[in-house]
Amino acid sequence: MKRFIINQTNHLLNRNTSRYLYRSFTSNKSKDDDYYDAENPETQTFNWFSSRMEKKVNTFQSKINKEEQQQIKQEQERDNKIELNNTFENTFNHYFDLLKDEYLQQELTAAGKEIRDNAEISGANLSLTTLVRVCGKINNRQDRVKELVKKLLASNNINQNTIESVELKNVKFDVIQCHQLLKEYSIRDKIDMVQELFNFIQDNSDRITNDSLDNKVITYQLLVEAYANKGNIEKCFSIVEEMERKLGVERNLAIKRLIISGYSHSNQPEKARDMLNQLLAFAPHEPVDIVSFNSVLSAFSRHGDIDSMHKLYSMVSSSGRLVEDHNTIQYLVEGYLKTNQLDTAIALLHAKHNQPSLATTTQSFHHIFTRLGKLGRLEEMFSLFNDLLMSPNKAVVESLPVDIAFHDISSVSDLITHSYKPNINTINIMIDSCCQCNNITKAFEIYNTLIPKFNLKPNSETFSNLEAISFKLSQMDMYRKYCVNDFHISKLT
Repeated sequence: MKRFIINQTNHLLNRNTSRYLYRSFTSNKSKDDDYYDAENPETQTFNWFSSRMEKKVNTFQSKINKEEQQQIKQEQERDNKIELNNTFENTFNHYFDLLKDEYLQQELTAAGKEIRDNAEISGANLSLTTLVRVCGKINNRQDRVKELVKKLLASNNINQNTIESVELKNVKFDVIQCHQLLKEYSIRDKIDMVQELFNFIQDNSDRITNDSLDNKVITYQLLVEAYANKGNIEKCFSIVEEMERKLGVERNLAIKRLIISGYSHSNQPEKARDMLNQLLAFAPHEPVDIVSFNSVLSAFSRHGDIDSMHKLYSMVSSSGRLVEDHNTIQYLVEGYLKTNQLDTAIALLHAKHNQPSLATTTQSFHHIFTRLGKLGRLEEMFSLFNDLLMSPNKAVVESLPVDIAFHDISSVSDLITHSYKPNINTINIMIDSCCQCNNITKAFEIYNTLIPKFNLKPNSETFSNLEAISFKLSQMDMYRKYCVNDFHISKLT
């Protein structure tokens, strides 16, 4: 028996000396998965090892999910307590007192100074207040209410320096101030704050002044607009039905136009177009609402449905009721480029250039510059820049302004100028376009001529593009020659 066992063992060892046994830690695996083949190592997948690692990760993820669920549960319980006692006096008193906290006062003061000075955000000056400005996300209802209280107090010139002398019972808020705050949150895409402020207004009517029926309708309109911009058309209809039921008013023209925008932003351009046609037929002699029209045009443009986009544009413009603007041109350009009709987009810019009162966005030029760069048609890019964008008295809207505070964004984004001066964003686009076709000479030519000509300050994107093309083409000597003494970057570790 002993000799038999030894012989069998030797037989197994000699059967395939190049195949070594690696047992899997998992079950139900094929032989190829569990064994290492020394003769053909490139075929080895080590699926058993991947599965083992995935199992560990899943286990760790499960613990994280449990912790998150527990935290969410605690926040919900805390929110429920607020809901049970959701009177103005209870919630407002609590957060009113919190503002008197010395630590919070210091942080509010520091944050206010940073915002007023438009302080640059970088790794060198990172602080708690800067971090709050950067993140800006408020996750639970308590924090959202606290944020609203601070904003509304500030609208009444009540801050950490004057709050001690304020009689809480005398604090009231003008509905116009609330509307401004609703617009601000909507511009910042903070839909949760828009909804919270709307609820705040509804729940505390005794603290809201000048809240006439017309202003109540405007409050609802601002909420509908916020959800329309998010493409939540179902929520829009729900809010409109609530308005009609509670205020006893029918949806007005402004509401109908917002619903058109809602359809457009929810990627339902056909429904948006049909509703737009209904409004046009209802008021055949009224000018076309450019915001509603542009939203439908933009939806077709995003979808690449150029036939429908062009048909709608031709039909409405030929009626004589359309006063197109810079956004109209931009959406047409984007639609043409999406379907690789670059020459058509360029021809459109040339055609509209003959209409001095019609502005063009820098974004329209940026899109075309980028496409020309990829095709190596740089001379056409420079021609568009010099002959169209920089032509005297050209009406231009800067799409990517720099050093602009949040509350100025909405007005600046539609601000037409006849004395346009490019900022660093346009120059960066042109440099990147040169890099797209590996023309390092033209890229550095732009850097050395246009930046000093317009007295601009290069930023990290400028140097990043130039360094990348220099490294790619093994010409780092050019980068070191022109950029190394000017570029300073603080690396976070």
